[in-house]
Amino acid sequence: MHNNLYSHPDKLLLNHLKDVGKLCKLTISEKRINFPDIDDKKIKNIASILGICHDFGKSTRFFQEYLGELDIEIKMILKNKTQTNHGIFSAVFTYFVMKQYLRKQNIEEHKFPYIPIFGYLIVKRHHGNLKNPNTEILNLDEEQIEIILEQIDSIDKPKIIDIYRKLLPNIDIRDFFSNIKSIIEEILNNKRKFLNFLKSEDSLYLYTLFQILFSILINSDKMEASGLINLDKNKPVYTDKSDKQNISSNIIDKYRSIKFADTEKSKINDIRNQIYNEVIYNIQ
Repeated sequence: MHNNLYSHPDKLLLNHLKDVGKLCKLTISEKRINFPDIDDKKIKNIASILGICHDFGKSTRFFQEYLGELDIEIKMILKNKTQTNHGIFSAVFTYFVMKQYLRKQNIEEHKFPYIPIFGYLIVKRHHGNLKNPNTEILNLDEEQIEIILEQIDSIDKPKIIDIYRKLLPNIDIRDFFSNIKSIIEEILNNKRKFLNFLKSEDSLYLYTLFQILFSILINSDKMEASGLINLDKNKPVYTDKSDKQNISSNIIDKYRSIKFADTEKSKINDIRNQIYNEVIYNIQ
């Protein structure tokens, strides 16, 4: 099947998801993580799933039309449509896949009730800033559910099913399409259970694990999309020293003196100077 779903203008969605998943797993493999109750193998698999699922929502017709549009004004209109946003849709899908992963591996879910919700929260904010879990889950209101249903209807399902048969051969994502309402209802119903679990743990290790997984996804996504990593060789493509440029240590000061030489004093420039001075002070 010719699969022409894209994640970026010059990158197939299949390749992006596959490589971000690989990079997430490679990154976590290089860390020494000795968390109680959850072994490194599970953490590697969770990291890989985050990478494989994080841009699932880009498979919608809305996002593909936005990506392929050449007219800048029309492109901005398409970008601002709520149906084009892929974060929440991808987050719900990630929750579904994490649940399936636990079941397929015969992992007792009650021992790891945080894993599916972690997946939801991390992917939902992989283009932004993390927020309170309670608020994030409550965002799945009736209006958002209707948007997700529109997004599902717009997907070329044979194409995305073909992609995930390659990426997650043990998980049938057709179950996601047919059970979307019950999946969302489950996320909402499990909110209180999840928050109570976090309070009862009284430990920083889950917070640390969450931050590690979030950081790894963000870094892997940006590195892969920018082309700065060559996964075939597991090393950055910019390792050739001849490509490196020498940058003057006072380049910022030179830029400031030229850029703002004739600028009148203003409140915003005072704030900029204050921030700059604080940063320089802290570095020193």
